[in-house]
Amino acid sequence: MDKLPIDFDMTMKELSEWIDNWKVERYGKDSLNPERYYNTSEDGRFLYGVREGESLNREKADIEKGVQLLVQIKNINDKLCGKGISQHLQWQERENLERERETLYKEFTELVQSSPDAAAPEPQQGELLYYCNIAVRMGYLEKTATGYKRNKGMMSKAQLAYFLGRFLNQDETFPESKYNNMFGENRLGKALSQLADNKNGDGKPRGYEIIDELLIM
Repeated sequence: MDKLPIDFDMTMKELSEWIDNWKVERYGKDSLNPERYYNTSEDGRFLYGVREGESLNREKADIEKGVQLLVQIKNINDKLCGKGISQHLQWQERENLERERETLYKEFTELVQSSPDAAAPEPQQGELLYYCNIAVRMGYLEKTATGYKRNKGMMSKAQLAYFLGRFLNQDETFPESKYNNMFGENRLGKALSQLADNKNGDGKPRGYEIIDELLIM
């Protein structure tokens, strides 16, 4: 997505839409869902308490800080453009506001670039994170500081490999090291290749139905 210039001129609605797009690009579609960050009642109507996990809570803090900085910059830009003020700003007032804006904009830029997640993900990567978080809510995966881990009582390694394989483009090599680290596993690539040789010849593991159902949500 396009980078915001320091002197952006937006309504709050336009800025809110930009922020939502930024969150989706950096953290995936599920970042727009409050259930990602808060525990919910069984009927889904009420939020109570925060979800555990250092990386998840850091993510939430980064988002809130980013929003705070952008709103502060917008307020300064509005004043510099003469919006919502009854008198023209004096020279020194403009200088002070411009210096404050530069400081805030630098802080926001550093926040956005503070981790590899800030880089624009490949399309399938963003989609993968979206469905990983659905799997967390369904109990198949658990969130960890470095990514996810499967609930061994609900998802086999073969099912996890099949799940990950669904996000590969045609002729794309399975990123063995990346996914092993991300899910705390080993030899996920071998588990996926073995599915192609199963007796049914369909490349699907036992219990593949739960994965297929998850991926249509």
